[in-house]
Amino acid sequence: GRFRKSLNKLARALRLGGSKVICDATVVQHHGYLPGRGDNELFYWFFESRTNPRGSPTVVYFEGGPGGSSLYSAIPGNGGPCIVDDSGTSTLRNEYSWNTHANVMYLDQPAGVGFSRGTSPNNSIAAAESTYLALTKFFAVRPEYNTRVFLAGQSYAG
Repeated sequence: GRFRKSLNKLARALRLGGSKVICDATVVQHHGYLPGRGDNELFYWFFESRTNPRGSPTVVYFEGGPGGSSLYSAIPGNGGPCIVDDSGTSTLRNEYSWNTHANVMYLDQPAGVGFSRGTSPNNSIAAAESTYLALTKFFAVRPEYNTRVFLAGQSYAG
């Protein structure tokens, strides 16, 4: 809804301004889609730790709801690496972000939430299976982050 439109506006403004990185330009970021169950593709945005990426734990953050985008916490709240500036067209570094001492992944799940796509699961077990498959794929491709992994979230996420 409204948050997705705001995020799209911010991303477009930053792209037009020539910026290649939204949010925390001081760290390596990964984003994209991870295959889940069936036609599910779960969107993720990953930020390396600002202090020691290879020695830091990895936190996977899930928004509650069910049906809330985890990107809501990546930008305006819950320890995200940046905040939107007053103009709404740029971001400022959040000095108190969780990625100060941890690698952090924000995962939009289940399918149909945020930027994730595919057929929305009709029960929690199917949603959990899709999330498990997506995370398994991420850590298979990027094993350097599969050290100490913590799952975090709020409301229905936990």
